[in-house]
Amino acid sequence: MHEQPIALKIKRIEIINSVLNTPVMKEEITEFNFDINVRQGINTNDKFVLSIVEISISSLISKQFLGKYEAAFTFELEDFDKLFSDTQTVDVPEHLAMAVNSISISTMRGLMFAAYKGTYLHNAILPLINPQSLQPSLVN
Repeated sequence: MHEQPIALKIKRIEIINSVLNTPVMKEEITEFNFDINVRQGINTNDKFVLSIVEISISSLISKQFLGKYEAAFTFELEDFDKLFSDTQTVDVPEHLAMAVNSISISTMRGLMFAAYKGTYLHNAILPLINPQSLQPSLVN
């Protein structure tokens, strides 16, 4: 069965946490590891989808923790009532989860770049990520 296109709109972006941990070593760090955690939830009362993305950055070589960025994205969904007609449903359909992941992570890339510009994480650009490779957990 072919999935219908999803009409999503970002209603709100909130920066939850932004951490810079000054490296111990003075040499330039050029290779980074990104640990990505995505959580999703649905608010059936206010009819929105929530995605919280947390990205921890470490040195690929020394494994030293360098920073963390976390943001929450609130999405308005045009067909919310159609997808979530049963108020007991808490699962985000896979095609919706993939769309929300893709938009949230792409937006995080820009937020992180803007936040880290001029710092030792200036070149820590989040690579392109296949949203299907992420398994979002539910927001409690």
